[in-house]
Amino acid sequence: MKIKHEHIRMAMNAWAYPDGEKVPAAEIARLISNWG
Repeated sequence: MKIKHEHIRMAMNAWAYPDGEKVPAAEIARLISNWG
């Protein structure tokens, strides 16, 4: 299955600075693994 780079990029941009804080890499990795 092809990785949706656009979705990952949008997610990274959306969650990069939710409240001036960076989202933990583990959280992002979990979400990406759910998409995959």
